[in-house]
Amino acid sequence: MSMPRRAGGRAGHTPSLTGLAAERASGALLCDAGTVYLRDGQVVHAESPVAPGIEVLLTIGGRLTADSWREAVGRTGPDGGVGRFLVDSGRLSDAELEICHLGALFDAAYFALGHGSGPRGFQRGAAH
Repeated sequence: MSMPRRAGGRAGHTPSLTGLAAERASGALLCDAGTVYLRDGQVVHAESPVAPGIEVLLTIGGRLTADSWREAVGRTGPDGGVGRFLVDSGRLSDAELEICHLGALFDAAYFALGHGSGPRGFQRGAAH
């Protein structure tokens, strides 16, 4: 009987972030407590149900109102460049967007890759 093959890994082998970075992989590293997205081996996004998203950081922090965030999502769609819209419309500077994006990414990656949350598999080609 052969071992099951995980997407992006050898039979019976769970991929590691280090190995995926070395092979310049693109896709989603699925972990127990979240997902880390890679493009050409570089982390470009992370999400975890226990970490606040960028919308939470911007609205709870008082930088944007919840209505401003909803308007931006409504105009661009959930995956359609909300951040770029907020910068282009003058609601945020490029620096504010980058700082909040990195804060959300690092928080989510911390939980997704942290103690007690190991990688379960890799979905090659998945994008955020």
